[in-house]
Amino acid sequence: PDNMKTWTTWVPPVGLFCFLLLLLVLAPGTQHWSQSQAFANMPYILLAVAILLGAAFSQSRITYIGILLLSVVFAANRAFSQGIQQRGAAVVLLAAIYVPMLTAIFRHLHEAGIFTSKGFGRALLVVSSAFMIVILPELEFFRLGTSTSKLFLIDSTHSLLQIPGLGLAAFCIVVPVLMLKREHDNQRLGPAMAFTLLFVFAGLNFRSNMWPSNQAHTVFLCFSSGAALVLIWYMLENSWHEAYTDELTELPTRRSMKQHFSRLDQTYTIAVLDIDHFKAINDKYGHATGDQVLRFIAAHLRDDEPGKAYRYGGEEFVIVAERCSLDEAIVELDGLRQRIADRKFMLRSRSRPRRKPKTPTPSTSELHEAITVTVSIGIAECSDTHPTPTEVLAAADKALYRAKEEGRNCIRAAR
Repeated sequence: PDNMKTWTTWVPPVGLFCFLLLLLVLAPGTQHWSQSQAFANMPYILLAVAILLGAAFSQSRITYIGILLLSVVFAANRAFSQGIQQRGAAVVLLAAIYVPMLTAIFRHLHEAGIFTSKGFGRALLVVSSAFMIVILPELEFFRLGTSTSKLFLIDSTHSLLQIPGLGLAAFCIVVPVLMLKREHDNQRLGPAMAFTLLFVFAGLNFRSNMWPSNQAHTVFLCFSSGAALVLIWYMLENSWHEAYTDELTELPTRRSMKQHFSRLDQTYTIAVLDIDHFKAINDKYGHATGDQVLRFIAAHLRDDEPGKAYRYGGEEFVIVAERCSLDEAIVELDGLRQRIADRKFMLRSRSRPRRKPKTPTPSTSELHEAITVTVSIGIAECSDTHPTPTEVLAAADKALYRAKEEGRNCIRAAR
């Protein structure tokens, strides 16, 4: 389910790419779009929005990629306006090399902000690269070099794929690397960069025989705008995810729970689950172990709970079960409580490496300690006594305190 949720976030970019491809292939009348000043300025406007969003949300890597793409659009538009074919070939060559190379570099680097010493260094790298993309095609010797194909690997492999061989190789190498997950980094960033590169290379393929030559500028503008939209979509989707998903447990947050409350009908139950003696676990084993216990409980809630689970705060979780009576919810939640108590929680050994080695060796110097983690649950249902979700939640919270007073590791319903 988690992998499915991750992939569904990229349905809009994939849909946009397919739509643009079909539109440009099947509708030759789009060749006149590039004559519109508003359409010609669209990539600039969208990239400016992506750059500003990246700066506003402290996503400097998106800002830098936006600046780089802005230079590509500027250089290509100059070539189109002046009608110099060799200049256009030079822009394609430089963009096909610089864009994937710098994208891979920024994916590897951790977020460092914009107005920092590292940020200024990265900005200098981007600005110098953008300068090369804009200036080099203006130089006569560079345009002659690109036309002879002796100094650069710029020959296209097929009439439908008019991308320099060196750039195509960079694309094929970088995109799979971007799709790999990186520990302790935003897992959405890599796919966003990969899809952005897909749009960029489709735009750079404007000389393809797939479309008429007089449609080339429209092709470039459409896919360049698409690349900017992917960056914007990533920023908006990632901001939503951070606002509504708990980073530690990957469960929805209290803000998401309140939105769920607004959609509830008349038949529902709400349960509040609390980890027993959680403070003692933190004090004895450390907060890192406490975080592992929270993830341990969250995994059970994602797999076994009868309704939607939320991280409410601290060691408390809330479960909202729609179209579920109180008696049905009690049976399912009591089973959940029992499964948690029956499954031992294995403490991480101090000698255990953070990453699993390729050839693990058994260690007898230190045994792994197992502890029992239990939970207490309070539950209430919507009724004349508790007619609103807020009141049902408050009643479930009172029932939780009664469960703790009566020995913990049990479930109690609101009276």
